[in-house]
Amino acid sequence: MREKSTLVSSLVLLGILAGGSYWLALRARMLDPLAKKPAHEVDYYATGFEMVRMDAQGHPYYRLGAKRMQHFADDDSTELALPTITSLSPNKPVVHILGRTGDVSSGGDIVNLDGGVKLIREPTATDPGLIADSSHMTVLPDEDVARTDTHVHAIHGGSSMDGDSMWFSNTDHLLKLNDGATSGRTVLTIEPQQKKTPHPAPSTP
Repeated sequence: MREKSTLVSSLVLLGILAGGSYWLALRARMLDPLAKKPAHEVDYYATGFEMVRMDAQGHPYYRLGAKRMQHFADDDSTELALPTITSLSPNKPVVHILGRTGDVSSGGDIVNLDGGVKLIREPTATDPGLIADSSHMTVLPDEDVARTDTHVHAIHGGSSMDGDSMWFSNTDHLLKLNDGATSGRTVLTIEPQQKKTPHPAPSTP
């Protein structure tokens, strides 16, 4: 009788230990962020990708295109091959920014371009146009701004200049190149040429 009681007690104890071990293992998996974090894998992709974003009035203000786009579900990020961003805002010069690779933030408000990045602002009636080359640029499409902390070579009309960083605003029609070797001093500021107002011809008596 005593042996049977001892056997029953042992089985109950083993059951408690097994249940406790399972609960501890389950809790460890729940508390471990790596255990429940999804893998960084592509959930969808597209070739010949193109997207146009509209403003509050329903007018297109920028277009994002790429030879290939792939999206990752775990962080909602997007990677691009041969991306091109084109500013389409009315009453502003058309600007194209191209790169070999790129990535887009989850909200779509930040686009990073890398590898042979080129910014081209098309000429207008009052401006000869602008070309800026760098290895990397960060573009804020909603603000019509591009910036970089890498070396930049810019050509504006017949003049050219180099800088260690750049800030470009299509809204303000302004490009600033800075020289990091001189505590961030602005070495070049390019603004569009102002259209000259013709003076009225003198009246004849």
